[in-house]
Amino acid sequence: MKYPKEVQAKIDILNTYKENTELKTFNILHLYSKKSESPREWYNFGTMICFHNKYTLGDKHNYKEPREAIYDIIAEYMDMDYVDNDYYDSDFIEKYLGKLNKYILILPLYLYDHSGITMNTSGFSCNWDSGQVGWIYVSKDAIRKEFNVKKITKDIEKKAYSLLESEVKNYDLYIRGDVQEFVLYKKEVCPTCGNVEEESIDSCGGFFGYADDTMIKDMIEQLDLDTEGTEEIREAYNKMGV
Repeated sequence: MKYPKEVQAKIDILNTYKENTELKTFNILHLYSKKSESPREWYNFGTMICFHNKYTLGDKHNYKEPREAIYDIIAEYMDMDYVDNDYYDSDFIEKYLGKLNKYILILPLYLYDHSGITMNTSGFSCNWDSGQVGWIYVSKDAIRKEFNVKKITKDIEKKAYSLLESEVKNYDLYIRGDVQEFVLYKKEVCPTCGNVEEESIDSCGGFFGYADDTMIKDMIEQLDLDTEGTEEIREAYNKMGV
């Protein structure tokens, strides 16, 4: 993987440092991971419902089409006899999304699909390769519980929207494969033939985003204190000012 120049420079310095000190028997390999656990498997503030004929996106569900999902949300709050009469109307979703604002906060989800996929809540300039694929929403009851309040003020609402946005950004990093992991290897040199073998002794993944100084520091902090070489590696990074 290619790192920003300033980050790669520090990695190169560390490699040189290791070759000239007791650290020469240890090596940290930063890996680019596309198989990280989906953040939708974690605890999430919002519910992400998506529909796509090519990708499985968002939270797991059994809805066959968007109006089924909206219908289920409506069922929690409204008189369904009234709603049933409108179910097959062409403007059913648009009509009831407006009515749901009284009970939930909801944001649209858009996907751009071109040599990879990326998601946001605001849409993309290229209509040909992008479009809406679903929604992320949270009930106002869940907001009151999350922030331990009885009344949802404008400030609380803003914070709630911010949490939804952050979940979408994390999920976007995941579907783009922009997730990092590291493996700490111990290098063993055969005294007879001189061949170098590497043994994995510690690893940690799930670092979302682009590798920079902060992420590398976080990776180092995750090293098991009982793992051989941990203190030496941390000391080397500290000397580099990471």
